[in-house]
Amino acid sequence: MKVLLTAVEAIPFAKTGNLSEITGTLPLYLKDLGIDVRIIMPFHSSVTKTKVNFQDLGRITATINDKNINGFIKQTEHEGIIYYFVQHDDYFFNREGIYQYSTEDGIFKDYKDNLQRFAYFSMSVLESMHITGFFPDVIHCHAWHTALIPIYLKILYSHKKQFSSIKTLFTIHNMAFQGLFPSEDFIHTGLPRDIFTPDFLEYYGMLNLLKGGLTFSDFINTVSETYASEIQREKLGCGLEGVLKKRKKYLRGIQEGIDYNVWNPETDPYTYKINFSSKNPANKKEIKKKLLKEFSLDSSNPDRPLFILTSKLEAHKGMALLEEIINKFLNRDLSLIVLNTGSKRYVNLFKKMAEHYPDRMAFSENTEESTLHKVIAGADILLMPSEYEPGGLYQQYALRYGTVPIVHGTGGLADTVEDNINGFIFWKYTSEDFFTSIKKAINLYKNKKEWKKIQIKGMEQDWSWTTSAKKYKNLFKNLIKT
Repeated sequence: MKVLLTAVEAIPFAKTGNLSEITGTLPLYLKDLGIDVRIIMPFHSSVTKTKVNFQDLGRITATINDKNINGFIKQTEHEGIIYYFVQHDDYFFNREGIYQYSTEDGIFKDYKDNLQRFAYFSMSVLESMHITGFFPDVIHCHAWHTALIPIYLKILYSHKKQFSSIKTLFTIHNMAFQGLFPSEDFIHTGLPRDIFTPDFLEYYGMLNLLKGGLTFSDFINTVSETYASEIQREKLGCGLEGVLKKRKKYLRGIQEGIDYNVWNPETDPYTYKINFSSKNPANKKEIKKKLLKEFSLDSSNPDRPLFILTSKLEAHKGMALLEEIINKFLNRDLSLIVLNTGSKRYVNLFKKMAEHYPDRMAFSENTEESTLHKVIAGADILLMPSEYEPGGLYQQYALRYGTVPIVHGTGGLADTVEDNINGFIFWKYTSEDFFTSIKKAINLYKNKKEWKKIQIKGMEQDWSWTTSAKKYKNLFKNLIKT
């Protein structure tokens, strides 16, 4: 079985968020199942920061609207996986960001030519096969940036013998990001005008790439079972719930996993050279002591619960709820570390709170992986009150390390956390319900015997990609048979 995974970012070569974690990790587990899986992505400037050698495979030409756009294909191997890179310096390498650039005011804006950039990349994915010789059984497309690939395959390439049997799987990572462009920009796709209709790519007078990907793909999946159900309803369907309902026979959810080679409390190199396990969890307390000291927090009371917040500081990540209760929350006998960045409103809020409670609250915009590992390993409780969360990784990291999550019952959070079993769930998205779960967790934390049961339950569950990769393999098999 041959699978070509295509994405605009994948660790370790390019990363802006969870997307890269999935696209860079899933192939490792698919490879272990005997699948010949390879990855193709743009050649960003960040790619050259990795310590690997690249081989030039040759020139590639994508023809869009009778205009030949030239680039190159490079190749390297990382952890047994072959990576292909589409090199076009003006579109990818000579850009400060993958999708956006920052203005002098510190505001991030989308590149105005994103449609041209990702159209070129999408067509290059198909053209690259003539150079690499790798014609897959399935192309696995991730997020709206690759949504043109199944469309190009069906409309422009399927009549060619080598492409006629290739199937496509399109993975939705977040319905809120759809690739919307003005109707006059449709010309940059190089597609026939007769598919710019409400049945295909037109969306209230605009071009919607995600809609096209959902319509033309052979199969669709998203990163949790609950989210697959949620996006067929108005609130989280983001205007495309009708398209998803129409294709529900070809839609399913597969929970994203985590890499146990990286997230392992028994071998983690970042946790002050202190390790622990579900069978020997005592050392977790030693990590907590060092963590409190590093963040200059009071460590005189080891039984004071340490909360952490590692989500992006945005309203839909639950910051609006936390803002409503922050004072009565911090007036309790607890500690809090907030580790991430985001909108100025919440950055300023947590800076102010850290100044007001200097011995019990710390705030840092340091998002380095080493710091994240220490914080998750040393904490007692993770706050993750997202309004919606397609899959979610932080709660799985926390469970793996015996850090008990408090989550809103949505998407992958609802699929991985069981109330009073391995964590706490609040179902109504209100600050009152959120605070009720916090109080419940604080009360249970005082009962060390019951608290340990919840910790150990989360640590001994399987949150790796192993189970999810098997589900992907079965999905690929069924696609190829169809």
